[in-house]
Amino acid sequence: MLFMNGCMELNKEEILDLISKYNTSYAEGECYLFNIVGKNIINRGYFKKEELLDIVRWKSARAIRKAEANSDEAIEKITKFAFEIDSEEVKISVLTSLNGVSIPMASSILTIPLPEKYGVIDIRGWQTLYNFGLVDYKKDVFNVKDWLLYLRTIRALSDKFSVTPREIDKSIFMYDKINRKGNLYKT
Repeated sequence: MLFMNGCMELNKEEILDLISKYNTSYAEGECYLFNIVGKNIINRGYFKKEELLDIVRWKSARAIRKAEANSDEAIEKITKFAFEIDSEEVKISVLTSLNGVSIPMASSILTIPLPEKYGVIDIRGWQTLYNFGLVDYKKDVFNVKDWLLYLRTIRALSDKFSVTPREIDKSIFMYDKINRKGNLYKT
């Protein structure tokens, strides 16, 4: 681990090691989502309801009842529109108009079909970025502004280390999982 300007910084070898540890622990359960569901969504240009529900079960099963309330038509039209627009701010905002879709869930919806462009925002990843001085405030509930900062940050790290934003996401998640002392959420 390197220290620059008073901040910790991971090197490429550590990033790759964390990605490998993540893959060993979690990737098998994600294969279907990334390799089948994600590719079907890209080919079609929108989500079907069952695909959205698969992602909700993966990211946060407690939101499933709310997500089930979305109509097939709403899911198709909203996700199609989100994939067609260029603005990341509008894209994430549109996705959160679906029932049961918060900013972290919307980031998952973008990441499954497009891991080369996105990563999943969550408390573990954010905390790691905070600990490394890459974001300057702690968060456990995210808004659009946070998402845009997270996306810029993981894309910059992705470029720096020649890996995808999803791989950066995996590495910072795993870093927190391995190194966290105490509770994930405030009690």
